[in-house]
Amino acid sequence: QIAQILKAYPNASVDIFGYYTDQENPSPQGNKENTIGLGDLRAKAVIRYLNGRGIDQSQLSGMDNGLSEVPGVEINFNRR
Repeated sequence: QIAQILKAYPNASVDIFGYYTDQENPSPQGNKENTIGLGDLRAKAVIRYLNGRGIDQSQLSGMDNGLSEVPGVEINFNRR
């Protein structure tokens, strides 16, 4: 739906924030190299997806918010 909205409003722009949680890095001594830049990779993946849907790069910016709580979202990693 966001792609349709951005196409309808070509002067609009969005900031895309990538996050990861401490559950993705099991311990403070865990392999942090696996999570460094994870938020950036996620933001870039969303930007690539929207570019593929015809959204101009000038409407999109991405940012790595790092280890953070995603506002208003509860994450459940025990999906089965």
